[in-house]
Amino acid sequence: MDKALSMLGLVKRAGALLVGTNSVLDGIKLKKTKLVIIASDAAENTLKRITDKCNYYNAEYEQLGYTMEELGSAVGKEQSSAVAITDNNLLIGFRKSRNSAE
Repeated sequence: MDKALSMLGLVKRAGALLVGTNSVLDGIKLKKTKLVIIASDAAENTLKRITDKCNYYNAEYEQLGYTMEELGSAVGKEQSSAVAITDNNLLIGFRKSRNSAE
C-alpha cells in the first residue's frame, strides 16, 4: 500500500473522511468536503453524479488511479467508489504523502 492510501486510513481514523457515494454526495451538498477522491473504476453513472455535484457546489475532486478495492482496503471496507477528506490539515498531509510517493 502506498503512502497516500495509508494516509487515507489515518484520515478515516481521525474521523475526517466520508466513505461511499451517498456519504460523499451529502458532504458535497453540505460543503463539508475539501477533496473528493473517485476510484478509477467507478461506474460511469457514479462518476457523473459525483463530478456534476462537485462542479455545481465548486468542490474539488480528483481521480488518482486507485481502484475501488484499493480505496476500500485503505479505509477498512471491501470496496469504495469515492471518499472525501473533510479536514484542511489532513488534506495537506494527504497531499504531502502523495507527492513523496511520486
